[in-house]
Amino acid sequence: MIIYISMGSFTQVIYTIFWTFLVIYISIGAFDFFGIGIDIYGIYILWFSILSIFSIFLPQLAGDIFNTPMATKE
Repeated sequence: MIIYISMGSFTQVIYTIFWTFLVIYISIGAFDFFGIGIDIYGIYILWFSILSIFSIFLPQLAGDIFNTPMATKE
């Protein structure tokens, strides 16, 4: 499977990866400062990472699969 990423999308991918790593790095530092173990917040960091990956690869515009009228049989 080949994924085509245009140059505009490439910069969006780079920005998303940068901000994701920055938020994770700051969050880990804050949790360590307050003495909260990774076993407590690790699942939320993982969830945020997966959401960021989805935002990169999912299309910007969603289709109208649920809003199209049903075809009637005649």
